[in-house]
Parts: sequence; structure tokens; C-alpha cells
Amino acid sequence: MHTAENAPEYLSREELVKVISNCGPREKAMFSLAYGHALRASEVASLTLEDVKDGKIVCRRGKKSITTTEMLRDHEKVALANWLKVRGEADGSVFLFTSRQGSRLTRQQVYNLFRKAAELSGINDRVNPHVLKHSYASHLLRAGVDLAFVQVALGHAHISSTVRYTHVSVPEAQAKSNAVVGSLLA
Repeated sequence: MHTAENAPEYLSREELVKVISNCGPREKAMFSLAYGHALRASEVASLTLEDVKDGKIVCRRGKKSITTTEMLRDHEKVALANWLKVRGEADGSVFLFTSRQGSRLTRQQVYNLFRKAAELSGINDRVNPHVLKHSYASHLLRAGVDLAFVQVALGHAHISSTVRYTHVSVPEAQAKSNAVVGSLLA
């Protein structure tokens, strides 16, 4: 797990793949959606079967009551199809992720399932499912995605909340600035 000064902890791409590959069908679908759509544990636990259909996912962001509809990626569709085969419809629950008894998972259960997957992957730091959201933002920004897009994707009302994910130190920012300005004015 990685962190920068004053920045949230996040998983490297390799760590993320390792965690998700150590999951069963339910957890693989759950954590793929949490990462790919920057969902909190409570938001994942609240997903219903109606929220994932026609190649889309309805994301209800808890803190600001923001609802977005986003496209599912191919690997998310596969993970969901695999989970739904195992889940079946016999339990009658409207919730996408259910316990073995067919009841809705709680935020704490999602937390415990993630901790278990992380430990199986050799990541024994104090991690929780929220690190998936931090990882999503960090990976997008490191790939050069515009900060304003990341702000919208995370459901942040203020850009200052999103800036925390940039993981750029003052000397690194100064060096990049010097390189850009120097090349423009040389």
C-alpha cells in the first residue's frame, strides 16, 4: 500500500489485481464495482439488482445524495454474470450482494470481506474498502486524466477534496513547472 504526504493511502495496480484475483465471485464483482465506480462500502452494500442492468450501473453516492448512471466495463459485466450465476434468484432479495443466508450485506461485512481478501494477498496494512476509491482516483490521475473529470467521477462537490489524490510533492511540482515553463519560453 502506498501513501504520499497528506494524501490518502492507495493500492498499486499490482496490489489491486492481486486482491481482486484472490476473491470469490461475489467479492470479485463487489470490489470491481467499488474500484471502477469509486463506491464506498455502504454504497456497494446498497446496490440492488435493478441498479445493474442493460450494461449500466446506477451509483447512489451517500454523502451528497448524488445519483449517476455509468456504463459497466466488460470485465465488470463478466464478474457480475459470474456472481449472479452463483447468487441465483431463490433468496428473493432485491439487493445485488447478499450473504449466504440471502440477506443484504452490511457495510461492516463488506469491510470484513475486503480485509480478508487483502490479507490473503499479503497486504496486511490496515486497509478497508475505501482504499479502492482512493486507488481509483490515484490511478486515474497518474494516467493523466483531468482533475475535473476525477472530481465528477468521485462525486466531490469541491475540487479541494479531489486535489488530495494528486500525490505530488512541492519539489516534484516545481520540477514539472520548470520543465513546462522552460520549454515554452526557451
